[in-house]
Amino acid sequence: MRSRSGTSRGNREPSSRGQAGYSLIELLVVIAIIGIVSLVTVPNFMSMYQSSRLKSSVRQFTSDLRGARQRAVTQYQWVKVDVDPASSPARYEISVSTDLGTTWSTPVVREVLEPITIDSVTNRVDGPDANLLPEIIFRNNGTVVTVADGLSPGVTFKTPAKVGQPTIAVRISPMGNITAN
Repeated sequence: MRSRSGTSRGNREPSSRGQAGYSLIELLVVIAIIGIVSLVTVPNFMSMYQSSRLKSSVRQFTSDLRGARQRAVTQYQWVKVDVDPASSPARYEISVSTDLGTTWSTPVVREVLEPITIDSVTNRVDGPDANLLPEIIFRNNGTVVTVADGLSPGVTFKTPAKVGQPTIAVRISPMGNITAN
């Protein structure tokens, strides 16, 4: 005899109890794939992150140098950038002289992003101030005070991370042009 729904009383619909969800093996395979992908991408991401911090520190420094040169020319002052590679974190100070380098204003201190360090300062001028830090001095005409042999200053930034380019050198020409490579 048939019920009103059109099915017989003895026939039941198949149970779907065993059909829901994923098996343990399927979950373990997905977790293993995620682990393998993470092993490949995380070190590359960290390397890219450290390289980005190095480039950001160099960009900040070169931007500050260009700003110092611009201030020297537009305000007819000398502007000095003292570089302190020994400090942790590495830092540099920017100060101004209105009397052609005899006295200097209180410096503005800028720090480099950690763990980036200032590896070296080459062909530097050690001016008449008491701090004896290597310095870059822009004259009021935009040129740079150079050492006795006429070579221009340079600053090298370094990251301890294993990246494609672990050091970037910033050079300042005697005419005040700033390049980073």
